[in-house]
Amino acid sequence: MSHESHDGYPQDGPMEELAELQIKEEARLEKLFQEQRQQQGLDDDSTLNTFFQLFDMWIQLYRLNKCMEVLEEVVPICRRRGGLSLEQERAQARIRMYDPSRRSSQC
Repeated sequence: MSHESHDGYPQDGPMEELAELQIKEEARLEKLFQEQRQQQGLDDDSTLNTFFQLFDMWIQLYRLNKCMEVLEEVVPICRRRGGLSLEQERAQARIRMYDPSRRSSQC
């Protein structure tokens, strides 16, 4: 059951529960990504797939700096592999959409 706070908005409602779940999933994916990155390297299909799952979570949580830090390493790998996939193109577009300072930058 949710209770109203002093500002009239419910506390412990669905949004708070969703945010908690997202933060837990972010931690799980970050750990998995780091393990895969250390064991298999960044230029590995499973590592890249985990990164893009994590990337989507970071976007939902507005963690744009984290996204860009790794994306700058991932994009050259994907290009070497024969180009960016639709998912990777969407990832770059989302960053530009959420961060206007990067709209004109090329990755």
